[in-house]
Amino acid sequence: MNSERKKLILAIVLLAAAVGIGVKFWPSGAPLPNSVSFVCVATGQRFSIARDKIPSLLPAKNPRTGAMTLLPVLEQDGKVIVNPRHASCLRDPELAKVNKYVDLQTLEVLKSPRQ
Repeated sequence: MNSERKKLILAIVLLAAAVGIGVKFWPSGAPLPNSVSFVCVATGQRFSIARDKIPSLLPAKNPRTGAMTLLPVLEQDGKVIVNPRHASCLRDPELAKVNKYVDLQTLEVLKSPRQ
């Protein structure tokens, strides 16, 4: 083999090694938080529920009142809003009766109850 061919093969091997190391140690993104924030649509209280204790059905049970009034929330543009994925829960007639803290148009959690 001539010298230039050896250099080319060495360069390819080193490049492949560098790519392999880069892929192995490349950050995979932010880890999921250990808990999820919920709001009670009747009282406006916020709760933090451990990821492994998140209920499978929504609305979830408020640990203080026992009512099924908790919905997951997100922070967006400095505001707390009900997660849009679960906004349809707000149309439930039973939840709609007690909802005093979530604006149905914007999904924003209000600081004081609606009249």
